[in-house]
Amino acid sequence: MVLINLMRDFGRKQARNQALQTRVQNTFQPELADRVSAKQFDFSLDLINFFQILPTTELKVIFNDMVKFPEAKINERCQRLDLPRTTFKRRQRQLGQMYLRWHR
Repeated sequence: MVLINLMRDFGRKQARNQALQTRVQNTFQPELADRVSAKQFDFSLDLINFFQILPTTELKVIFNDMVKFPEAKINERCQRLDLPRTTFKRRQRQLGQMYLRWHR
């Protein structure tokens, strides 16, 4: 009987230690979803900081539209912003170059 009780106690202790170790690992090692959301948060902060340094209101409006509607086609953007297509493409290229220079 004593041996059986000792074995049960040992089994309970092992289960408790294993549960504690699993809980500690989950606490201190972020999962993939946490890392992805952290990267998205960092990227969002980058976009906010970049938006603040844009020199003209026109560039800010175009950038804001691109962030709000990432899947929109150029024609939709031009109609929404009331810009000619060539002007929009020029400003879009300008934004891209500014972002690359800023991000370095």
